[in-house]
Amino acid sequence: MTVFSKAQPSDLPEILEIYRYARAEMARAGNPTQWKNDRPSEETLRADIAAGALLKAEDRGSLRGVFALYRGEDPTYARIFGGAWRVPPPYGVIHRIARAPGVTGFFAEALGVAAALAPALRIDTHKDNLPMLHLLGKHGFSYRGIICTDNGTERMAFDRPARPARTFEMNLDPEPFRSVASGEKTVEMRLYDERRRQIAVGDTVVFVNRENGARLAATVGDLLLFADFRELYAALPLSSLGYAPAEIAGASFRDMEMYYSPERQKECGVVGILLRR
Repeated sequence: MTVFSKAQPSDLPEILEIYRYARAEMARAGNPTQWKNDRPSEETLRADIAAGALLKAEDRGSLRGVFALYRGEDPTYARIFGGAWRVPPPYGVIHRIARAPGVTGFFAEALGVAAALAPALRIDTHKDNLPMLHLLGKHGFSYRGIICTDNGTERMAFDRPARPARTFEMNLDPEPFRSVASGEKTVEMRLYDERRRQIAVGDTVVFVNRENGARLAATVGDLLLFADFRELYAALPLSSLGYAPAEIAGASFRDMEMYYSPERQKECGVVGILLRR
């Protein structure tokens, strides 16, 4: 299974190689101008990383691909010619998607994660990018018109509405259930396996107390993706994970190994589900 997490500056050499390969493939397919002159630049990619927007995809430590996902309003989409947007704000925008040599099916994998993080999506591409145009039609995007990029070149613009919100159930032991109910625990940690990859921002999670069957509902405010719980624990306040003040000094990412082995974490990645109540 592909593991998605935020790219880091140390990943840049390998990511730049993927974009070099992508530019050569685009040129061979009759699209030599979309990413000419070494676009996207290293400066752009560093900005993506600093913004937490550049997501990498790995399989057992091997980089499969990369893409940028921005959420909010993109200024280049403020004006559209020859049509109109179907998807209103807020929306997510996929930029700079590229795969490593020999990788297949990456667009579908990346789109699944993007749609979980930003259920309504917009995207643009060059008129000569025939493989991408095929994939956009295949995955439910509709052509909306022409936009102009920051360098003044035209791109074909597409969007795809969000799917209807869904409800998921998760079992909790009594103490974490109490902590979610009180508002102390605001992040639920899970393996990012096939079941959790069905969850999207805006969905509802109903927690069920394993002891007495009590139920409480929370809205998914965000999905925070990490390669493993070591990364998650380093990035998030431990109090948000349900640790009481007296427990924080002894808290460790290894606490999660009683539920999910390091091997399973490496296979699937992990997710912090940000809860809104």
